Amino acid sequence: VAVVCSTATVALVYATVWRITSLRAPAAAAGLALGLTPLFWRWSLQFEVFPLNNLLVALTIFLLVCWHQQPVRRNFLVGAAFVFGLAVTNQQSAILLLPAIVWMLWLHRSQLIKERRTIAYAVLALAVGAVPYTYVPLAALGHSPTNWDDVHSLGALIRLFLRGDYGGL
Repeated sequence: VAVVCSTATVALVYATVWRITSLRAPAAAAGLALGLTPLFWRWSLQFEVFPLNNLLVALTIFLLVCWHQQPVRRNFLVGAAFVFGLAVTNQQSAILLLPAIVWMLWLHRSQLIKERRTIAYAVLALAVGAVPYTYVPLAALGHSPTNWDDVHSLGALIRLFLRGDYGGL
């Protein structure tokens, strides 16, 4: 699974750069640069949260670039919101994309103000993407062996989300 996620991440980096530049050589160089980076390579061979996080972050960026190039196709923005919600449930470091997302939204603010329905769909997609967080308290209630951090209250869920046991954000 880690190798598949990492391979897809490299492919998405290639597709994103190709979409931005319309040039295959820089796109291939970007994909190779990522794929051959020692740290990326090492985590591509281990079953950890990082390969899936890399894939979800790369897919979010790809969808945002597609939407930026074709803002009338709101499905790209809604898809990016959904994938971003999934990314945050997988690894909170995905939150580091927020400045880029806010900047992208700011660039298209006049169109988004006219199409408030798009904003509503994106917010709904983000919430649906974050649904895996609902499993955490359910696992705690059922005394599941995969119960992470024994979340039995809203405060404990917030502590988990804010990474309180890891020194915070």
